[in-house]
Amino acid sequence: MSDESGFQGRQIVAPDEFTSESVADLLVKIFSAPEPPLPPPTADTIFRCSYMPRFCARREAIAGQEGISQEKLVIDDESSRDPDMDLADIRFAGMVGTALHSVLQNNVLHDLLLGRWECVTCGAVHQNDEGVKFGVFIPKPDACGRQSGPRGAEMPCEGRRFVFAETRFRDAEFGIEGQPDGALLLTRRDGSKAILEIKGLTHWSLTTQRRDGRLKWEYEIQGNLYLHLSGLDWLAGLLVARNMEKFKLSSKDRALEVMVVRRNESLLKKVRGQIATFRNAMIHGTLPTRDCLTDSCDKARRCPLVKRCFELPDD
Repeated sequence: MSDESGFQGRQIVAPDEFTSESVADLLVKIFSAPEPPLPPPTADTIFRCSYMPRFCARREAIAGQEGISQEKLVIDDESSRDPDMDLADIRFAGMVGTALHSVLQNNVLHDLLLGRWECVTCGAVHQNDEGVKFGVFIPKPDACGRQSGPRGAEMPCEGRRFVFAETRFRDAEFGIEGQPDGALLLTRRDGSKAILEIKGLTHWSLTTQRRDGRLKWEYEIQGNLYLHLSGLDWLAGLLVARNMEKFKLSSKDRALEVMVVRRNESLLKKVRGQIATFRNAMIHGTLPTRDCLTDSCDKARRCPLVKRCFELPDD
């Protein structure tokens, strides 16, 4: 017997009648299936770089002290940006973004990328083992050549197909970690290289970015954190429209935009200070000062804990 999520153990249970509606309903159930929740944030939490543009020391402290999971914060935050999106929509959009990353890294930009590369034939990961931070990245190999096979009969692997293996960088003292999408082989006049960040955007997001740069601050924050972790000085953000029916590569409203982010030490200092404020609040059981003056400002309207925030005293 299947449960309400459309699963029987770990296997998908097909509907009795195979129609477009029944399959769509099944997929919604799959994408909405419960997963082990991320724990509430603590003073030891390491935050993902991609999460930091929405980070609020007070909100995280409330969540940590009242046992609200990080996953709920993310889901509620995404829903506040687009009220029509539910859990299934958010997860599906994430998978579309993952697929977009894979296609660009492995089928489009592979000859322009520095990174870690996994051999499809034997699974060996090629990298610079002596490198630190960005130094582990290498161009995609032409052939594997690693020793493989049973003991006593090792033969060099003849594999020539590789997939990009993302690398997770972490700074526990800062409190951040992230997985850059690679580094570009393209070099500036001063010899420096750029971290690559790929963003799959909706038609509305890309249009808004072109009109008023409204989303630029998000990429400035995430981009600078990647620059801090990698040790590089600039980032190339590739903003790509997910819904190609609105944009074409060759049209005036082309389907991609490039955004350059340069290292900003004052911004990094500000983010570091926000995390330190949150950690201090968690250690001492206090709440940081409220950033929002009213519960109707732009930031407050997007906050899933705005009501609780304004109920609590402003220390």
